[in-house]
Amino acid sequence: MRPLLTLFKRAEPAAAEPVDIKPVETQQPKPATIRSVLPDAVAAAIDGASMVMRPGDENGPRVVVQFDGCRGFILTDEKAAVALAGIFPDLSTGQISLAVQRTRARAKALLRGIAASDPERISWKDRY
Repeated sequence: MRPLLTLFKRAEPAAAEPVDIKPVETQQPKPATIRSVLPDAVAAAIDGASMVMRPGDENGPRVVVQFDGCRGFILTDEKAAVALAGIFPDLSTGQISLAVQRTRARAKALLRGIAASDPERISWKDRY
């Protein structure tokens, strides 16, 4: 019978072969231009804006957008650009166009959510 300690004896490690380590060439990411990036505060303000759907006309439904502490406006590209330029005067024209696109995307998501949740709108008096 072998002694108990010989069962737990460690084996000698094998000699390691030398490995050639070559430095990997990494490409540094190009810094985004300041004018093309929407600041986090502006994105948060757009995401937190109140949006209400109003009955539309032949062009489709209207969406009223209201930022906290500001006057509301009916969402069109022109009115959104004027409103965002007034609320955030330090934005460039490229940033304003990105902010308008983000506002329109959020309004579209709102309209899709309303359409999906209640496809057939029924008056309250007919729901008995």
